[in-house]
Amino acid sequence: MGSFLISNPQVIYKQTSAPAVVAGGLWYDTDDFELYFSNGAAWTKITDASSAGNESFISKLSLEVLRLAVDATLTTPDYNFMFCDYFTDADGADNTINSGGSSSRFDTSLYTNDTPETSAHGETPWNDDGAYNTKMGMKVDFDEIETVTGITKDAGSQATNGYLQTSKTSGIVASGSFVGNTCIFDAPYTVAASTNYYVCVDKAGASWNFRKVAGTSFPIANNGVNWTACFAASLEETNASKGVASIIMGGTISDSFIRTTAEALDNAPTFIFLYAENSITGTSSINYDVSFNGGTSWDSTGNSLNTKIPVTDGSGKSMVIKINQNKGADDDIATVSNYAALLWN
Repeated sequence: MGSFLISNPQVIYKQTSAPAVVAGGLWYDTDDFELYFSNGAAWTKITDASSAGNESFISKLSLEVLRLAVDATLTTPDYNFMFCDYFTDADGADNTINSGGSSSRFDTSLYTNDTPETSAHGETPWNDDGAYNTKMGMKVDFDEIETVTGITKDAGSQATNGYLQTSKTSGIVASGSFVGNTCIFDAPYTVAASTNYYVCVDKAGASWNFRKVAGTSFPIANNGVNWTACFAASLEETNASKGVASIIMGGTISDSFIRTTAEALDNAPTFIFLYAENSITGTSSINYDVSFNGGTSWDSTGNSLNTKIPVTDGSGKSMVIKINQNKGADDDIATVSNYAALLWN
């Protein structure tokens, strides 16, 4: 009978035969004195240097070390044989991303192949309309399924918080705080088509002056959103707008790429292995091109992630990686939040 230890988030088994695979698990074979890890599908010997799974394990481990270095005062890895970057900003924690030469959109801690769209009712507030201490905003519906990521307000509004709700007074499905006049929700929300929603603002229960457009006739249709009425508490009317200026949505999805800066190598590599922490939906995909002459030409293109790729000519010793985020046949989203490149000399 085998024994195991719990070491969050991993399970470590000590026994002679392979246990059932557990994602993130470790197994020490007490017969052969070998250590294995599992990706959830199979056990891979950590001491087997030819294993692609082991290479992915090393890459992920290096990224975890880099994450720690972002949050603490640790020394980052030696990049002579490992290049990696964690996307804390558009250039990455180690500034290896050429943000100006990349077509993908940076969003918080990742790059994505979608571009946000906005819908505004287009009416300009004309006065302060007194103090208020509860939510007010606009009643809307959408022509098709959309991912709503935030809202904007008029510059004169004192509101601090924004919401997407299923009724005037309750049913919050997304929320966030304003930075300037923009509120990006803590998590995006996918709305249904031809269904009423309420986008609204407040000052967390405190009194605030709001802005009002009077004499306007709603509904107003713009960019797939129908602005049908305004509301304050139980009041609903179609000749004024209050609080919310526009809605921010997921937007257009296209093929895009993340390009790194040219990284100097000590030696000409013979193989490269790229790991990228990512999320893909539907038919979207991610692959990469690599250059060893500073991006003048590509040594190989369309390479698969997590695969050991031979280098044709690494003598230029100036590496540029282009991570391709492809929308696929159904215009789906692909995101990348960091990468690690392992090189063999």
